[in-house]
Amino acid sequence: MAASTARIVPGRFEFFLEPAQVRDAFAVPFIWEQRIHGVDFSTLAGTKLGHSPEHGRLMHKPSAYDHFLCEPEPLFAFDLHTTGPQDLPVTLRAERRVIRGGRLDGLCVCFRAYLDDEAVIDTSPFAQENLSWWIPLLRVESGPPLAPGDVIEIALEAGDLEAFETWRWSVARRRGEERQRAA
Repeated sequence: MAASTARIVPGRFEFFLEPAQVRDAFAVPFIWEQRIHGVDFSTLAGTKLGHSPEHGRLMHKPSAYDHFLCEPEPLFAFDLHTTGPQDLPVTLRAERRVIRGGRLDGLCVCFRAYLDDEAVIDTSPFAQENLSWWIPLLRVESGPPLAPGDVIEIALEAGDLEAFETWRWSVARRRGEERQRAA
């Protein structure tokens, strides 16, 4: 019997969780961050209201995204020819330096799938070929605008990588060293 030459297509993946700012029309504050007609909703912070995964995740068309705050880089990459399900991480952490300042609205979930050495599917909202994908945004609480040099610490716990409802995420923001010295 001849050796198998079968290929898994796509075989290589890169998973991205990019700090992003959406266009103003798509920026949705959490209820506890709002003051509507004089009513302050801040007492709802820390309650279960609004903390369901469905409330924390929005699906946007690519045109809703304004820009990434950091240089895109994969949070993890794997090759299906050498990686099994047991090898995929369920806890991901990264520290990212801001290169383009702005409001951190959330973490854009996207991927690159490599069909071969030349053909790539890229679901980034800024990929040239991406015209119709709905792209998840994992929302984060508002904070002061970030400036170049600031640092964003990202943490993702995915009970099941295929089930968004099991995902929990957080971000921490730190002022860059230059900004700390200037303060």
